[in-house]
Amino acid sequence: MNLKLITSIVIGLMLSGQLVFGQNAELSAIKKAIKSKGTSWTAGETDVSKLSKEARKRLCGAIIVPQTKPSITVKSTKVLPDTWDWRSANGYDWTTPIRNQAACGSCVAFGAIGALEPLARIEANNPLLSIDLSEQHLFSCGGGLCDYGWYPSSAANYLRDYGTPDEACYPYISGNGNDYPCANTCPDWEDRVTQISQWNWVTNNVDSIRGALFQTPLSTTMAVYTDFFFYDGGVYEYTYGVLEGYHQIAFVGYNNIEGYWICKNSWGTNWGENGWFRIKYGESSIGNSTILMSGTQPPQTLSLDIILNGATFTTGNILTANAHVTNDDTADVLDAKVWIKFPDNSLISILNLPGVTIGANANFETPLLNYTLNGSEPHGNYEFGGRFLHYITGDIVCEDIEPFSVY
Repeated sequence: MNLKLITSIVIGLMLSGQLVFGQNAELSAIKKAIKSKGTSWTAGETDVSKLSKEARKRLCGAIIVPQTKPSITVKSTKVLPDTWDWRSANGYDWTTPIRNQAACGSCVAFGAIGALEPLARIEANNPLLSIDLSEQHLFSCGGGLCDYGWYPSSAANYLRDYGTPDEACYPYISGNGNDYPCANTCPDWEDRVTQISQWNWVTNNVDSIRGALFQTPLSTTMAVYTDFFFYDGGVYEYTYGVLEGYHQIAFVGYNNIEGYWICKNSWGTNWGENGWFRIKYGESSIGNSTILMSGTQPPQTLSLDIILNGATFTTGNILTANAHVTNDDTADVLDAKVWIKFPDNSLISILNLPGVTIGANANFETPLLNYTLNGSEPHGNYEFGGRFLHYITGDIVCEDIEPFSVY
């Protein structure tokens, strides 16, 4: 090994040692401060604490400006329970899994959707409602930037005016630190949005927030200090470090006996209490920008299920097919098409109806085919298919294809 290579290795080890020593020293100082102040939370190494100081700051993307819209004080008509947690309310978990905003200041989008997804379940009275909304669409189309962050009120306004589609329509990709255009959203996103009808600021006092939180999870902001990056569990109180920025998260519960909020974060599951955290009432300016959303408008749910009376047929058999159609939204005008695909991939149109009206809350079954095989059909694998298309754009709204064989 030559001298130059040895020198490089030694320098590398020295730099590595300095980095580890720096992290350990910071953690040691935080633990000392927690002990001296007698607070009841624990600090440890997390995925966030391992980041550079610049990368940590970038996680704090909530831009706080004076509120021009007056706040409301929520007074519950019921006696509020001493504890409440939407992760176990009435025996169900109404929340959705922890996400990770990664290397982008997109916390405003995650904090807003962290409250919106359970709201949709609550208003549908269905804790098992499958819902995963696109933070990327909300952030990119609403005007957020990874290096700059975004405004909580702008996110709420966008959800009211436009809504956001499902995650599959525009998966989250800004975790690499880059901004992406709104145009990357799927072309039929407007037919797939979940939207709110209104939102309000909630007055920042414990009773008002508890009253609103008993209705639904809320989006809110907080100040982030250095020690919060090392939060590993317990009821957080600021003990050490400087103000790093402001962050948007979601309230999901409270404990009025011990005086703390239960919150959902967007820093992954290797931080805090598997991604969640508890924080003392009034700590770190939490609750100053709390948003109560209401009136979710879920995307149109129209489905077509083709039902065949078998999978394999021979000469003389009767082939029948029915369509089961459901529509959970308002009435729609659509074009209907039904076809058979032959073993040589040629198609024959069975039905082509323009301008079919599917009524609101429709749920019906209708016959599509009743055909006796006469032996002239070629043997092989067939497909029976049907679809509804948007009568103006021609976009496929829903379809179903059922295979069958003739021998």
